[in-house]
Amino acid sequence: AKAVKEGKITEEEGAKILAEAKADNWESLLAEGKLGILAALRNIRNMMKNPRKEMIDNWCKLITNQQLIRSGLILPSHFDLAYTIVADEFDGYDYSHQVKEALLKAYRESIPNLKEVFKGKTLVMLDCSGSMGLEINVNNKGSRTFSCIQKGALIAATLVKAVDADVLRFGSIAEWWDGNKHLDLFTMASSLDNANLGCTYMHTAFDLLNKTKKQYDRIVIISDNEVNNDRHLVSTSY
Repeated sequence: AKAVKEGKITEEEGAKILAEAKADNWESLLAEGKLGILAALRNIRNMMKNPRKEMIDNWCKLITNQQLIRSGLILPSHFDLAYTIVADEFDGYDYSHQVKEALLKAYRESIPNLKEVFKGKTLVMLDCSGSMGLEINVNNKGSRTFSCIQKGALIAATLVKAVDADVLRFGSIAEWWDGNKHLDLFTMASSLDNANLGCTYMHTAFDLLNKTKKQYDRIVIISDNEVNNDRHLVSTSY
């Protein structure tokens, strides 16, 4: 900043020097075992722009460290965001497959941490209306898109694995998901991925829940939010 102010270097040159210094700093911390998992995830773009085998190996070893994941209470969403960035912006780059595999492993390892957040009995209401099949660009930087139902189904499957949540899918109709809870995480997410239940009528879910008389400590609603577009949330009969 002082050099820029004195006119010794341009602002562009100063920004480049600063970026390089920051990169050297986090890489040194990674090599010395002093970098935290969240900091490592935040630097995913810096790492993938100039990947080197030793750095990649150290990074993957860090983020898949089960003890650090559990003690730091790192949640699955942190790894999912990083995975999305790699798949969207760096697919096909050197070491991208290794990095994605490490992130998937870390995602699985972090699932038990949700037990600290979701105590008691949980119900997931998963919007499976047609609009959930629409594709979105998650971070507006890459070219790859994901559908709302893909992300929603992964969240639902994660809660099933973490806290044995029940899942109720809704649209024009509502249905209980009675799939195998012992499936591996991503196979389960695929089985939940269904955007063919018509319109976005959340009252169908609550009507079905009311009929079954089941009780829960919480209800997690996963939707693209069309439920708030002049639609009845619950039946007027109760």
